[in-house]
Parts: sequence; C-alpha cells; structure tokens
Amino acid sequence: MVEVAIGMAIFVLLLISGSTAMTQTQKLAHSNVMHNTARTVMEGYMEQMKGIPFNKFVDIMADPMNIPIGTMGISSLKTAKEIHYNDPLYVGTENKKVILLDIEEEPDGTLKSTTMDLFITPTITDILLSEGIEVFEITLNFKYKSVFNGSPKAYSNSIRFIKTSVSEY
Repeated sequence: MVEVAIGMAIFVLLLISGSTAMTQTQKLAHSNVMHNTARTVMEGYMEQMKGIPFNKFVDIMADPMNIPIGTMGISSLKTAKEIHYNDPLYVGTENKKVILLDIEEEPDGTLKSTTMDLFITPTITDILLSEGIEVFEITLNFKYKSVFNGSPKAYSNSIRFIKTSVSEY
C-alpha cells in the first residue's frame, strides 16, 4: 500500500510539472506571436515612411497635429480590390491600431477573429549637422498588451531611422 501511495505521489508531481511546463510554453508562444506581429507591422510603417519625400516631413513638422504621415494599411477582411486603405499616423500622438492576429471558424460556421491593440507614437527630431544637410530622426514608439489566461503583460519598444534631404539611392 505504501509503494502505491509513493508511486501515485511521484506520478502527481510529474503531472504537475508537465502541465506547468506546457502552460509556460503556450504563454511564451503566444507572447512571441504578438511580439513578432507588432514588430512586423512597425517595420511595414517604417518602410512606407522611408519612401515619403523629405519635404513632406518638413510639412508635417510645421503642423504635426493636422498633417499626418501618409501611410497605408492592409486588411485581410476586405476584398482584393479594397485591400489597401489610408491609415495615417499623427506625430506626437498615440495612434491606436487594431491588428488582426488570427481568424478561426466556429462550429456554427461563423468566423471569430483574434486581434491585438497596437499603440504607435511617432516622433520626428530635427538633427542639425554642421555640413548643412537636413536630417530627421524618425522614431516609432509602440506598445501593446499580451493577455494569456486573463493575465495581461504590457510590452513596449521602438524602431527608428534617419531621413535626409540628400537623395537616396
């Protein structure tokens, strides 16, 4: 009887440690999906901004509350002809974007989407160089919350690049 009790105790300990490891793995995978998605979306905005002419950033700096950075968004929920839409970013303002993570089909045939709220705050800093070259440092600060099993954790990060008045090749 003692051997059976000891065997069951060992089995329960193994079961608990295995379920804890599985939960931690799922939490890490969920966190990685959200982080990679946020990073990819931010890089998409950054690449679009790299293509905007320098003089447009001069205009934006003159009136950042009324002149947005003209970026585009992509929606997988729209038809092929309407997939792109205007998705501007305002400098110095927290811009909320709802990002689609996944679409699942429910047993009744309806589609359930999983989204994340991504908050983007662009800043533009005028860097003065002695060579007379105009340079802006553009920073995209972003934050989001990862919620796994009712436990939220906030993340924040930023990416930046340099935009100059000199023609880029």
